[in-house]
Amino acid sequence: MNNSSTLSKFQYYKWPLAIVLFFICLAIFHSFLLMTAFSKHPDAVDQAPYEKGIAYQQVIDKIENAYVWGLKTEISISSADPDNQREVSVNILETKTPKLSIDKVTIRSFRANDSSLDQEKELNSVVGDYGNYRQILNLPKGLWIFEITIVTPQGEALVKKQKFLS
Repeated sequence: MNNSSTLSKFQYYKWPLAIVLFFICLAIFHSFLLMTAFSKHPDAVDQAPYEKGIAYQQVIDKIENAYVWGLKTEISISSADPDNQREVSVNILETKTPKLSIDKVTIRSFRANDSSLDQEKELNSVVGDYGNYRQILNLPKGLWIFEITIVTPQGEALVKKQKFLS
């Protein structure tokens, strides 16, 4: 008889005990989360976020200038010589504006996976051929990203291109 009364007390308190244990486990879990959150101090995301934001906005403005002026570019690249030297020819086509007075054209070439080959050079204009610029660059095989910066009295424009060289 004593066994059955103990068993009935356990049956009677089984659900309330489970509910209380659930909230105790929940409190322990939340205290663990709080300890983890307060023990890790995040570092500054960036040392100069305002300056980087201004620089990024300038890039956006240059790309927008190229769009507003209607500048289109064509890049043709010659085959490589034994030293991976290739002649890069950039033809600037203007669609929305009359002929711009172009002061300087620079090309920046880089690969996403190898920064040792990054280079930036000023392109030389071809005499008598408006909008055609050439330069010799060291470009081995692979995917290259080109940023062409066009400087005019009205401002700067930026055009980005990608080419796979074999």
